[in-house]
Parts: sequence; C-alpha cells; structure tokens
Amino acid sequence: MFILCFLSFVTLFNRSIGFSQRLFASDFRAPNPPNSIVAEYQASYVQHKWDGTGISHIGSGMIYASLSLGRLRMDITYEGVISSSIFDYANPNSDGTIPNYMYKLSPSTATAASCYKLYV
Repeated sequence: MFILCFLSFVTLFNRSIGFSQRLFASDFRAPNPPNSIVAEYQASYVQHKWDGTGISHIGSGMIYASLSLGRLRMDITYEGVISSSIFDYANPNSDGTIPNYMYKLSPSTATAASCYKLYV
C-alpha cells in the first residue's frame, strides 16, 4: 500500500514521469518541421552497424542532401568496401516508395562491382 501511495505521490508532483509515454499514444501526430531547417547540406558520419546474424562493422562516410534535386546520397566505407546509395525522392512510386540506387565496390580488383535498384 505504501509503495502505491508513494508512486502516486511521485507521479502527481513530478510531471515528467509518464509524459514521454503519452507521446507515443495511438493518437500521436508528429509536429511539422521548423522553417529554419537547412535543406541543402553535406556531413560526415561514423556508424556502428550490427544485428543478430553476426554482422558487426564500423563504417564512416558522407551524406549529401539536396532538396532542389529531391535526392539524398550516402557514401560509406567499411572493411575495405566502398558503397553508395542514392535515394530519389523526386520520383516516388504510386505506393509511396522511393527508388534507392546502390552500388558496392569490393576490396578486390578482380571482383566486379555490384549495382542494385531497390524501393524503400
């Protein structure tokens, strides 16, 4: 009983508890982005990618965003591999997905480059 009263007291006087849970309610709507966002930019990044299948690598690369062209390009290098993706927001499909053009160069010169076109 004491624990229940204590938790109710803490929740009553500490407004931050439970607030973040309400943000993810079923009626939550994301706010509109601010008007001051820079739409054309480039930046470098470092990413640690891992999953349950044993993939684990640290990659570094560049990201280029262009609102005027409607494209986002991400270049990454990891374990001697060079890879690039171009997301073409200017040409969406009727179902709302966008084309993602990817190419990958392996560390061996004897291996041909691989190119893909996916929809995300």
